[in-house]
Amino acid sequence: MSEHKEISIHKRNELVRGANPYTLNAQRLGNAIYHHIQINKHFEDAPFKIPVQDVIEIMNLGKSKRYIELIKKSLIELTKPIEIYNPKILSLFTKNDKQTVLWKAIPFISDVQLTKEGKTTYIEGSMSNSMRIILAHSNEGNFTPLVLNTYLTKLQSKHSYVLYEYIESYKNDNNRKSKIVFSFERLDKMFNLKGSAKYKYFSKFLPLLERSIEDINKNTNMYVKLAVDKQRKQYIIYRIFQYSKKEVVKTVYIKDKISDDEMYAHPNGLFSN
Repeated sequence: MSEHKEISIHKRNELVRGANPYTLNAQRLGNAIYHHIQINKHFEDAPFKIPVQDVIEIMNLGKSKRYIELIKKSLIELTKPIEIYNPKILSLFTKNDKQTVLWKAIPFISDVQLTKEGKTTYIEGSMSNSMRIILAHSNEGNFTPLVLNTYLTKLQSKHSYVLYEYIESYKNDNNRKSKIVFSFERLDKMFNLKGSAKYKYFSKFLPLLERSIEDINKNTNMYVKLAVDKQRKQYIIYRIFQYSKKEVVKTVYIKDKISDDEMYAHPNGLFSN
């Protein structure tokens, strides 16, 4: 039996940490297109022609009879823009020394079609002009390594998929522990909730974030814990790298000043209240 081959990408952090409107299927398909462009080094003109069969595994569509319709729907989504906030990458789009670009909305793809040659169906298209500029100006150290056909195929929601990528982009050198502080506003943008009435209040959003973390802990190689600072309206995610097994993790509510060392304590068990 042949060994299962990993399909991986090094994804620009600006794309990982941007805000996009894509569903889970569209997230996966976007990464499949990114992989094709990366391995073929088509960063300048960025055309792509991908056999549909090549994206089925990454999109986890092996058991679906509607895979063509799901791919078409996802391709339409990928023509919608990603919001970019990073000042360094936005500086690529300034027209003169006096101008500063504060925010930019960039479609992932601008032109796409399904074609058929013999018995093979292809996805053909090109990246948007602005996306080509981002990919062409690649600098070492600004990427997040992702394996597309293992843990990412097991995640159950768009929110956990986005959160997994985001946390992975902050993986530090010592691979022992890392900490990310999110404001409610940042997570609202990242999850593309757009101030939805359903998640308008701090407390209403928490179950969505907890479900995403549970999904990540259950279905991936990542182990994270969540602390909530209600006074500052912050969500703090702690990633534990050294553990012997994963345990059910409960959310901590920070009422008093607690050190990071205390938060990292007992990596195989629960936080203390």
